[in-house]
Amino acid sequence: AAAYVTELDASLTRLEQELDSLAGQISGKEQEISAAREELEAARATENEQYEAMKLRIKYMYESSSGTATMEKVMTSGDISSILSQAEYSQQVHEYDRDQLKEYANTVEEIEDLQDTLETERANLEELEAENEVQQEKLNETISDKKDDISNLDEMIQEAAQRAEAEEEAARQAAKELGLSRNEIYALVVRNGSK
Repeated sequence: AAAYVTELDASLTRLEQELDSLAGQISGKEQEISAAREELEAARATENEQYEAMKLRIKYMYESSSGTATMEKVMTSGDISSILSQAEYSQQVHEYDRDQLKEYANTVEEIEDLQDTLETERANLEELEAENEVQQEKLNETISDKKDDISNLDEMIQEAAQRAEAEEEAARQAAKELGLSRNEIYALVVRNGSK
């Protein structure tokens, strides 16, 4: 009985350690999710800023009709150095616009990746929480079983003690009736027990 109680205690301790480990993992996942949310919010703010800048740039390009206006500026700039200078400037503006558009596209992609990461982390957290619930149920079942077993052991010990007491009382009564001393009874019990 004592060995069984010790085994149950060890099992209970293992389950408690697993619960502690799961709680630590859940806490870590919650921190990862929180960090991913912050990154996502920062990326969304950057996306909004870039989107507003792109809208202004597109508006400016539309208002100045940059396609034909740029060619007119280049062609009417006069001498060859002015033409080259104007062409280089137009090229730089075009590259800047393209770089801004790429940066915006990258930000949008980063947001999508962060959202995917956040969803994955949330799914992992939910999985850990479900695992934690299963472990807690196991722990509660083990505790309940252990209480039942201990209760049963207590009953068995009390029954055994009562039987031993009853047998001892019966032996005393028999000895009293036979007129034997305690030492004589003990000698009979030892001799009969060894047979």
